[in-house]
Amino acid sequence: MRCQDTGPRDADIMLIGEAPGEEEERQGKPFVGAAGRMLRQMLSHVGIDYNQCYVTNVMDTRPPGNKFKYFYNGKEPSAQLQRAWLNLQCKVEAVHPKVVITLGAEPLRALCNKHGISNWRGTWLSFRNINVMPTYHPSYVLRQYNAHPIVELDLQKAANEQPVSNPPMITGPSLQDVLSWIEHTCSSCEQVAFDIETVGRHIRCIGLANGESAICIPFIKFASSEMATPSIGSTIVRIGHSSPSTSAGSYWSTSDEIIVLDALNKLFQSGIKVVGHNSIAFDAPLIKEEFGLSIKNHYLDTMHAWHVLYPEFPMSLSFLCSVLTNYRNYWTQVDHSDDKQEWTYNAMDCIVTIDASYRIEEELKEAKLL
Repeated sequence: MRCQDTGPRDADIMLIGEAPGEEEERQGKPFVGAAGRMLRQMLSHVGIDYNQCYVTNVMDTRPPGNKFKYFYNGKEPSAQLQRAWLNLQCKVEAVHPKVVITLGAEPLRALCNKHGISNWRGTWLSFRNINVMPTYHPSYVLRQYNAHPIVELDLQKAANEQPVSNPPMITGPSLQDVLSWIEHTCSSCEQVAFDIETVGRHIRCIGLANGESAICIPFIKFASSEMATPSIGSTIVRIGHSSPSTSAGSYWSTSDEIIVLDALNKLFQSGIKVVGHNSIAFDAPLIKEEFGLSIKNHYLDTMHAWHVLYPEFPMSLSFLCSVLTNYRNYWTQVDHSDDKQEWTYNAMDCIVTIDASYRIEEELKEAKLL
């Protein structure tokens, strides 16, 4: 029996699963088995009425053995699956909900052509100007119950929040950009986040965010599409395994780099609250080793603080971005060999770190840990 869609055609929330299971096939309705009961429970916990959602699947027939790979020819979608994708896309446009919640990898691929549900869950995507929130399929939660609170956080975000635009950021700055940004932060801001990107044990760039904007301060630049690795004990930058490059090297002249480092020292020694992510063990020691700069008020490391609050959750900055902010995924498809993409990535890490630090700080205070 084909599985029929359920729910109002003017629903604000659309739920999309993968394919019917045995019980869904028997009753001809989506999410009526164990996974459906789990889904209803999680939706109820975050205030979503399942009966007010439009509910469908990518495929309306059950694959043999519940194996969705039946609809693929190797890694390529079959003609049947491609027709189902087109049909699903038409449904979404017809219902035009405020948000689509994709449950599992297949609806994520069908609508947004994204692969890897773990990379994208909890972060906003869009399909033809309709907000999309990917999360794990409830059948996955039945197998991996530690995903239960994560899915509920994703569902809560889908129901109550909206994607936000990235704050202003400066990448590829001039010397004056750096000096002006640091001067404003020292005089007007209470907290700053920092983050570094490296090439081997050398600092490629330092990012900063002050809650208003962000800046990436490069130190090593290279134009090759290959990853660069600095040779040990030398200022030469080697591209891949080839001979020394004549186009890759320091971003600043020697005199300008001294001015930049002096400004950074002023910032770090000002007493302003400085926060980072894995900064106690990695970023701060490497800045000290590379540039001789120390931080007077290293106020918070969001990775360690988050682990104190929620030891059962992942600690990566990408996970914190997905549960504590409404920024879109900026990390999965970045090309780290491209300077401009790397600088933007570095600045976004700082933006997410400072935003996450505010939320974590509040929870630490509520738990009387700060």
